[in-house]
Amino acid sequence: MRVATMIIGIFLAIMLLVQSCTVFVGGELFTEESMSQGGAVGIFVGFLFIIGGAFALKIPKVSIVVFAIGAVVGFIAGATTEFGDMTFWAIAAVILSILSFAGHRRLQRGRY
Repeated sequence: MRVATMIIGIFLAIMLLVQSCTVFVGGELFTEESMSQGGAVGIFVGFLFIIGGAFALKIPKVSIVVFAIGAVVGFIAGATTEFGDMTFWAIAAVILSILSFAGHRRLQRGRY
């Protein structure tokens, strides 16, 4: 469970970073301030996904917290900026946080 969370988290982080960089640059080119702010927040959430994925294997508690922070930031950015896809990424962060919690529970019980 923890390995899957790590792989999925890092894969989604790469996709999120590419999309957010595109949105950020597009917002700057077309002087859409709200869109470029959403892209910047997306880049931040993408880095949180990488951190969460990195810690999912050995320290799943950290991963739970980092993905939860990414979800909260994503929901806020999805509601307040024109980058509405952030809501999707926030839902993905919630799912990854739940997977990290399941991995933490398995680690506590001694099952790897």
